[in-house]
Amino acid sequence: MLSKIRSKLTHAKVFMHRALTYASIINMALILFLALSNLEKYGMDIRLETWGIPIFILLIVMLVLLGFLEDRLGFFEEEQKVTAKRNPHLNEIIKRLDRIEKKLK
Repeated sequence: MLSKIRSKLTHAKVFMHRALTYASIINMALILFLALSNLEKYGMDIRLETWGIPIFILLIVMLVLLGFLEDRLGFFEEEQKVTAKRNPHLNEIIKRLDRIEKKLK
């Protein structure tokens, strides 16, 4: 009973994390809107209808390129190694494999 509840809560957390990814994109658009609209206070007249969407698309492309570059330079791989070391489930599997290797020797 408790394991089913824990499983459901864990799945809900994963789904919420995925939704937060999309919420962060919306948040980025809102921050861009605020930044562009505040530029009028400093004498820069930017038409949001004209420049808002292209700048937003440019920002998304830049973030994708940054992610690609991060992957190419090996940062993602290194991050996964560090994350895997902190994963208790993976640590348990590694310990079991070590015990099996010792028995095989």
